[in-house]
Amino acid sequence: MNLFKNNHYRNYFLLMMEGICFSIGIVFFDTSTILPLLMNRFTDSSILVGLLGMAPGFSMGFTAILAGNYGRSLTYKKKFIVSVSSIGRLSLWFLGLMLIFVPLTHPTFWALLILIIQYNFWFVDGAVFTAWSDLFGKSISDDVRGRFMSVMQISSGILAIFAGRLISRIMGLEFLSFPQNYGVIISIGAFFFTISIIMFLMVREKKPSSTSKTDSPRELVRKLPAYFKKNKAFSRSMLTLFFCTLGTIALPFFITYAENVFSLAEAEVGGFVSLRIVGRIGGAFLFGILGDKLGHEQGIKVYAVSAAVPALLTLAINQSMSSRLILFSFWAVFLAIGIMQAGAWMTFMNYMIDLVDSGERTLFAGLFQLVRVPASIAPFLGGLIVNQGSYVIVFVLSAVFSIIGAYFAYALPAAERTKVDTELQQTSS
Repeated sequence: MNLFKNNHYRNYFLLMMEGICFSIGIVFFDTSTILPLLMNRFTDSSILVGLLGMAPGFSMGFTAILAGNYGRSLTYKKKFIVSVSSIGRLSLWFLGLMLIFVPLTHPTFWALLILIIQYNFWFVDGAVFTAWSDLFGKSISDDVRGRFMSVMQISSGILAIFAGRLISRIMGLEFLSFPQNYGVIISIGAFFFTISIIMFLMVREKKPSSTSKTDSPRELVRKLPAYFKKNKAFSRSMLTLFFCTLGTIALPFFITYAENVFSLAEAEVGGFVSLRIVGRIGGAFLFGILGDKLGHEQGIKVYAVSAAVPALLTLAINQSMSSRLILFSFWAVFLAIGIMQAGAWMTFMNYMIDLVDSGERTLFAGLFQLVRVPASIAPFLGGLIVNQGSYVIVFVLSAVFSIIGAYFAYALPAAERTKVDTELQQTSS
């Protein structure tokens, strides 16, 4: 039997490859390393670096709630995912090629272009996320979902280590001057995002989703409190997510802190990227096994605690330390960031899928992203604070917000877990 003709193996493989390609693409378009350094080189503005950092949470929330409401009426999600994801992911080709071939102009032009591409990417991905969560939820059984994500993140993480080394090599090439070197890096990311779209195109979505009536925008706004009230466990998990997202106030500034305050070389960026990926590999294994064996609410608790660690480690670094110890300390910081980032997505999403029926899954995926919107302005506020000359306050706030998130996570109840009749368990000749 040709295993690739069997929906179980075909879709499992394709969804796995899509996630791997997307994760590797993000390495070359990273909001915590590549983009902050690029913006810093053009403008030396902490405020603009903060605007970059708030893009994922801020952008995804607005489109996710609207797309999630619309997605409730869609029996099949693949066509929506492919068409919408193409708008955001393919736009990176434009930015990369512009950086390579267009002569340097006024820094304001490049700052605006970077911001437009960044926000467009995440606005669109917010819409894709809601439909993807339902496609994923009905395709992967809940008793293996955590391990699926672990394998996906570990595989992409191993490959992304080599991506980090490639970034270091590109940064060190003498014949590639600024900003051509960044253009090459972002174009490589665009290539992997293009492959991820092709993987979606090849998925066979044979199992229909249950549907429900969509709300008008006015009705949707009016019903938002009721949606949160009817699922108290989901609401409490969103309080944890809200405060841990506030904790990302420091995320874009770890790299600029290392460069501006401790004078670490730009060539070290690739090493930081690799260590962050190593952390994600370890975190993916931890959160995947923890979620499948003990429940995803336990993963959320561990994630919330881990969210405070990077800021606490950074606060311990000082100028009296040797240069080697400072470098090793920042390695530990980015390793901790990777572990934290591994849990930020998979724990909350899997918990939501366990809690919510298929017909409401896209809506609650939208609510999941909406919660992040007010907290997502934190990196921008962090930029304002750093602009006044205080990195330390930003790192302290990051740790405090994350600890508050851990408090709310402590009382999360276990979700009722049932084995679903999934598309991946069906076979076809």
